Amino acid sequence: AVLAVSIRGSLDSFFKGKPSPLAAEGEGQATEGQAFIETSPDFTRLLVVGSGAFLDDVALSFSRSLSADRYLFNLQFLQNAVDWLAEDEELLSLRSQGTYTRLLKPLDEREQTLWEALNYAVALIAVVALGGTWAVKQRSERPMELLEEEEEL
Repeated sequence: AVLAVSIRGSLDSFFKGKPSPLAAEGEGQATEGQAFIETSPDFTRLLVVGSGAFLDDVALSFSRSLSADRYLFNLQFLQNAVDWLAEDEELLSLRSQGTYTRLLKPLDEREQTLWEALNYAVALIAVVALGGTWAVKQRSERPMELLEEEEEL
């Protein structure tokens, strides 16, 4: 069964050579202010999808239960269709390259301890540096001199 059909190029209107569907009944011309397009531009794109059921929540949840990543293909098809219709083929080529999970190299116990100690040390140094900066700033502050009552006048 065909899921979707796509067409690219100029398309003729069904009403080409016929009276305008926008015209008042009994008249053969469109009324003022109404436009009628007989042919679409050369860069027109049309996508007709046979059914939207493949994007239904039930279909997606059923597909997810069968396979970990298979349900994403329907969503990827929709994303690719939107990119194609929007003429964003660069984004389409990036998305079609696919993604994969990059796993981290497992660490042995010694390496884990080293990274944990390094993490704590950096945090401690940052706290001490901030505290030292604050203390130096507090010491360098001078109180503001107040005016005597006689000097105010």
